[in-house]
Amino acid sequence: MIEMKKRDKIYINNGSNLIKMTLELLEMANVKEELNPGIKIIIKPNLVVSEKAENGATTHVEIVEAIVIYLKENKIEDITIAEGSWVGDGTSTIPAFKIGGYLSLAEKYGLKILDTKKDNVETVKFDNLNLNVCKSFLDADFIINVPVLKGHCQTKITACLKNIKGCIPDDEKRRYHRIGLSKPIAGINTVIKPSLHIVDGICGDLNYECGGNPVEQNRIFLSKDPLLLDSYLSKLIGYNPEEIDYLNYGLKYELGKFHDKNSEIIELNSDNRIKTYENRNNTKKNNKHKPLAIEKLERFIDDNSSCSACYSSLIFALDKLEASKIENINEKIKIGQGFKKEAIVRTKVGGIGIGNCCIKFKKNITGCPPTGLDVLNFLKQILNNEKS
Repeated sequence: MIEMKKRDKIYINNGSNLIKMTLELLEMANVKEELNPGIKIIIKPNLVVSEKAENGATTHVEIVEAIVIYLKENKIEDITIAEGSWVGDGTSTIPAFKIGGYLSLAEKYGLKILDTKKDNVETVKFDNLNLNVCKSFLDADFIINVPVLKGHCQTKITACLKNIKGCIPDDEKRRYHRIGLSKPIAGINTVIKPSLHIVDGICGDLNYECGGNPVEQNRIFLSKDPLLLDSYLSKLIGYNPEEIDYLNYGLKYELGKFHDKNSEIIELNSDNRIKTYENRNNTKKNNKHKPLAIEKLERFIDDNSSCSACYSSLIFALDKLEASKIENINEKIKIGQGFKKEAIVRTKVGGIGIGNCCIKFKKNITGCPPTGLDVLNFLKQILNNEKS
């Protein structure tokens, strides 16, 4: 496998044109310098269930299409899209490929589709474990991992490292759950090492890997260091990376480094964030079955033209508060650009405000946007102060 150079950066793009956003990230990261005609490439999306991406569980096909366009432009022809849906989704991943738009994509660009449930298996040694992996990933020259940033009912978060669990056969997936997920998740990433990670942060689920409560963020992330990116993403959705067991194992087994204040983040089209409020409102109006979990959290929010990045941080933070604490919030939390018009007033006003647009409020967490973890700690501090 080809290992990418200069792994210590995170690239972020904002907007709604997924193909354009992805192509811009690939250009900015200069991925083409690692590509050579004739190499064998596997693209690994997340197709855990047979659902469309807007449900919050699966990778948007437009992101993968952009990757294919970029590869084709750089004379790469041997491209396979490989995935194995979860055990409960049956004995075939083909329905997930079809519903997600991947069969049509493969036909359009002459790609190969690999259902890893049907792949040959090879056993590799990791520490004191024998791990069974799908052989095609071991034979690839260059793997592009394209997970979804979303919550997970067991591991809290799923993104780069967790998505590689889809590179193993179904009986091995069952065994991981029996022996504990965290160590083997790290272990499989010491064997299958994607050269590039592009994370779909468009509308990943609030707290469940199979979707149902999508949270709009309208961002795509790119990095060559999966642990750096996963640790950063965990903060965005309200977790300290040290809370995530498999990330700690990843650090132990030198899969990368944790994000810290010295990590370099390159953000593209940050101005596009301000355009996402109207898109989110249109989505709400047209969605007959609004996610119940998010609707319950929104009753604590006074939203005045917020961008999706900031709004999602607040949603993820509220979700992490204990039920007993969230009910103690006795005023609506202000968020959005609409409050920025009066931010030039020097005198602070009462209320709770999220982000730089709401600095006029006496209780405020700055950031553009603040992470979900920052917002969570801020709200906990307010509630603790009011209690004392």
